[in-house]
Amino acid sequence: MRWLAAFATLLGTSAAIAAPDCPFSRATYAQEDGWTLQFQPVPRDAPANQTASFILGLKSGDTLTGAIMWPNGYSTPLWSVEGPCEPGGSKTCRFTEEENNTAYVLTDNGIEMMPQEMDGEPAREVLLPRLASSLWYSFYRGTEFAGEPGDVFSFSGCAT
Repeated sequence: MRWLAAFATLLGTSAAIAAPDCPFSRATYAQEDGWTLQFQPVPRDAPANQTASFILGLKSGDTLTGAIMWPNGYSTPLWSVEGPCEPGGSKTCRFTEEENNTAYVLTDNGIEMMPQEMDGEPAREVLLPRLASSLWYSFYRGTEFAGEPGDVFSFSGCAT
């Protein structure tokens, strides 16, 4: 619940404003400690219930691929992230501690679940609960945690 309290306190402190011509599906987000999150079009061969796709850039230079899905019969957007099991590695791992990882956003109305439609204005912040702890218990622990990366990403711009 600590992440929820930290996320809520950012409601009044986030100064980033989205450009009117930047849809959520092309928004980029960042953290002070160097992780970045960039939304991109959903791959053509993605599951039918996948509504968003993103790239998670790590301080080590590695990138992980993420997805937001709305499972059938379950009305909560779930996130997942996967990529090389270790920095520079070739084997792919999924980095989630649990199956029910709900994705949240911070809007002018407060904390909400990630929208199903990604064509509106980007959120001020994106919250992927347990992201940092999922990577903490991986081979990325040694390269990514010199600072204090977390689960909240602030809007930083729009991908071209």
